[in-house]
Amino acid sequence: RRDVVKSTSAGLFIPEIDLEVTHGSLGGTYTTVEGLLQAAYDKLFEGDIASFYKGDSAENERRKRFDEFQKKFERIINGEMAFTLILDDPLDNSYMYSPTAPEPEPRLSITCYERTYMHNEEFGLNDMKTENYDSFIPPENSHIENTGFEAQNVFAGHRPGKVFKSGSSGIGYYDDRCEEAVDVQDHMAKLQIGGAATHPNADVVAKPDV
Repeated sequence: RRDVVKSTSAGLFIPEIDLEVTHGSLGGTYTTVEGLLQAAYDKLFEGDIASFYKGDSAENERRKRFDEFQKKFERIINGEMAFTLILDDPLDNSYMYSPTAPEPEPRLSITCYERTYMHNEEFGLNDMKTENYDSFIPPENSHIENTGFEAQNVFAGHRPGKVFKSGSSGIGYYDDRCEEAVDVQDHMAKLQIGGAATHPNADVVAKPDV
């Protein structure tokens, strides 16, 4: 029994029976190899997919091929057929236990590869700016308001006391305070400008400099 961590970004493949379970189909899970196989089996043969291939409206040839595929899968689960289990995770968030780690194990191999453009597109990575933060020049529509909000269309690196997010004023940098605190402090600041006479609690507000 091997522990397995399968992330939502990992796909599952068994080439001996031409099985491909795309990422997201089984969700993220911490289980064993046996548990992962059983989850894939249940997904295939106890849901809508099975009804499509084995229902009354299914063609005889299609139903026959699906029955053969199911029998092979059952042989794998019962340990009667050798197989290769491949976890393909473009985000490298999955793990399979090795009893010989950190030494190599003949039955377990790890293959590293560069993500393709389509991988990055699918996970939303192509639109992320990850280079030249220090030399980034803010666009012309970037501006700073009295509220502490700085409009910014893209993340331009860490800024002390600020958090980058989409908020009530749009996308950009906000003071790293909860919105309630920002509203109260901004309101107090505006009252401070008018002096003690404009504040309901005049004794807590210093008089403006003359």
